Amino acid sequence: MEVPNVHYVRNGDVALAYQVFGDGPVDLVYAPQWINNLEIAWSNRLNAQFLSRLGSFARVVYVDRRGMGLSDRLPATDVPPLDTLVEDLRVVIDACELERPVLFGGSDAGCVCALYAAIHPDGTCGIIVYGPEARGTASHDYPWAWTTEEWTEYLEELDSGWGTDEYARKMLDWLMPSVRGDPEQRRWWRTMQRLSASPSSMIAIEQIWAELDIRPVLSTIQAPTLVLHRTGDPVADIEAGRDFARRIPGAQFVELAGDDWPVWAGDQRALFTEIASFLSGIREEEAELDRVLATVLFTDIVGSTERAAALGDRAWQAVVERHHAIIRAMLGRYRGVEHDVAAMASSPRSTGRRAE
Repeated sequence: MEVPNVHYVRNGDVALAYQVFGDGPVDLVYAPQWINNLEIAWSNRLNAQFLSRLGSFARVVYVDRRGMGLSDRLPATDVPPLDTLVEDLRVVIDACELERPVLFGGSDAGCVCALYAAIHPDGTCGIIVYGPEARGTASHDYPWAWTTEEWTEYLEELDSGWGTDEYARKMLDWLMPSVRGDPEQRRWWRTMQRLSASPSSMIAIEQIWAELDIRPVLSTIQAPTLVLHRTGDPVADIEAGRDFARRIPGAQFVELAGDDWPVWAGDQRALFTEIASFLSGIREEEAELDRVLATVLFTDIVGSTERAAALGDRAWQAVVERHHAIIRAMLGRYRGVEHDVAAMASSPRSTGRRAE
């Protein structure tokens, strides 16, 4: 595939670069993980193969986030909030006149896609998230992320080594062990580092990841969700991926074999098998929903009185809230409307709801 033309759109004073390619039946916005440059990405045979394959499934809008690649850079002290990155995504989506695209993002970009889906449920057909962590820095209730000390050491090394031959070699050997020692991949990786972001811009981008925590919003996502995670991911523990999927009602979690971090590295066949199945399922659901059919659904929690007595008020309320989150996610997914929710309080007998 020829390298697609680059387009620009502005969010305020910031210019955002994107490409459009592919002719599949689904609109898909692809937000790559970590470093990227829309031009340089296509010069890597593995990445180009991945992008071409993605374009066979969908009409793809491929973006360079602010601070990265062909989009405007960020100074080290300018760390925009996630809401700004979500707004960037909306600006690109509006420029491409997409009504309800599928969003596909890796790592922290996956978190931006998830947040977009939570904020714009009517404008999201589905989301695919690869290798995510819902929180950037470890805490007592989230042990899988890097510690503050690990982040400090990493950022100091990045600041002094970014773009050098030695740093590029070290990062490639760590992140893509399947091509360790490949001189072609090493040269490409060094070039991609230099042309994707300056050291200062890269530090700002990494600080966004270190500081994020989107756990509270994941339960509100209504769109069909596929979470993919490689078992030997060298950056994000697979338990973080499992936790991410558990927090989204109805999300599918798929483990992929391999030790590479980039989504386009390693076994692409297994990856695209899952993506194709997910997109096919979405298309079938969309076709079904075009039929004129209404169903009235009443839900309740079986054995609520006994469970409430056994759990106590606080634990019971958590069960009820989880019940509501699942139902609301399914209503959003299938374009349902919530008509009534009985008063909850701590009464186990008032959990019924009616929806269609």
